[in-house]
Amino acid sequence: MKKKKGQKTEEFIDLFADDEEEAVPAADLFADDEPDKDFAKEPEDLADKEPEEDFADEEPEEDEEPEEAGEDTPRRETFTFDSHGRRTDRVAPKKRKAQYGKRKHAKRAGTTLLLNETEARREQEAARERAAQRSELRAKQQEKEQRLRREQLKQQAQRQLYALSAVGGLVLLGLAAAYFAFLIRSISVVGSTSRYTQEEIVAASGIKRNRHILFTDLKEAQDKLSEDPYLDAQVTYRFPDRVEITVTERRAAGAVAWGPSKEFVAVIDAQGTVLERDADTYAGMPLVQGLIITGALEGNRIGDEADEQVQSMLEVLSALEDAGLSSKIATVDVTETMSISIYTPEGYRIELGDTSDLVTKMHRLKSNYTAIVDRAAQYMSRGADTVTIYLYSKSGVVISPHEVGYVAATPVPISEQVIPEQPNPDTQTQSTPVPYAATFPPQAPSGTPTPPPFNGGGFTG
Repeated sequence: MKKKKGQKTEEFIDLFADDEEEAVPAADLFADDEPDKDFAKEPEDLADKEPEEDFADEEPEEDEEPEEAGEDTPRRETFTFDSHGRRTDRVAPKKRKAQYGKRKHAKRAGTTLLLNETEARREQEAARERAAQRSELRAKQQEKEQRLRREQLKQQAQRQLYALSAVGGLVLLGLAAAYFAFLIRSISVVGSTSRYTQEEIVAASGIKRNRHILFTDLKEAQDKLSEDPYLDAQVTYRFPDRVEITVTERRAAGAVAWGPSKEFVAVIDAQGTVLERDADTYAGMPLVQGLIITGALEGNRIGDEADEQVQSMLEVLSALEDAGLSSKIATVDVTETMSISIYTPEGYRIELGDTSDLVTKMHRLKSNYTAIVDRAAQYMSRGADTVTIYLYSKSGVVISPHEVGYVAATPVPISEQVIPEQPNPDTQTQSTPVPYAATFPPQAPSGTPTPPPFNGGGFTG
């Protein structure tokens, strides 16, 4: 391959290959080669005068030290010169040139290695610096991001705090408005009672004005009022700031004798609620007899609800109260529930029979009460021991001057008997048979003397 003009030939030397040529000392490889340039440019006449064989035949000086020496031993070199002042220990120019080239390339290679190593160190240092700079930049960037993140979190927390503060303010305003809006401003009492005034009822309930409804126990107020057995109270909240107390006064409808020896008298209403368990007086109300009552508790119902006598008693007392006859009846006897009797204050016995159709019976009694009492008084004035009034007759009210179940032996004419005829407001008929002794006797023939009228008689009312 031809070399172009001006082109340098690159030579590559394998520093680790084994050369077959003569080994070159290490001191010669790195020695200053400036004097060798003269040898390279030695004129041809000098080369002719000193052939190469002379250099080959020359023997080393006796004073030359052996090449083997320690690493720490300094190398001593000896030189011999010819008559012309040239060194006689030099090698041939071609061989010298080859040795010089090896030294030169070895030095260049070593320099290259050093340069490469230095460059590598510099690159490593530069890489470390760049890595450190990148780490520093990354740390700064992370610190900046964290600072921005903290700022964002701080701003977000502030916004949330402002929002919570606003919501809390609104809630507080709402609670304040609700608190003042639901304060009890007025307490009204519906209904009346003869035992207490409205102010006393409000005071007994324990409800205070200008107090919040949430802090007022309406059930407790109702229980306080209901502690009085004469009061039936209902406490109700009226939106937004009013409480209504509905009061119903229980009215005494009768008295019941109770105890082992009937030594106590309990006052009850028409529903059987005990108003007084041991009353000192019960004037103006009927006394119930014929019951077996061993106990009474105020505010509770008397007797057993399943007891037929108690149920009959309550029905009779309720009918008397509705008819307004409670004050005109002294005693109610419920010993026989199919033959209930009531007694007037004068001692006249009024037979009700059972509790069927009590409204009609009470209407007859109320409508003809004056006539019944007058006729019974006539019988008593004529010598009768007792008077019995039957309210369940078909034809109306029947009055008999005999006990219940009396049967007349002979009919008695009543031609001289004058009984005013009373209108009968009740058009309903009764299925209960009328005792024979209480019916009107048949019409006696004319001219027959009339016995006293108390042996038989009655009227239709």
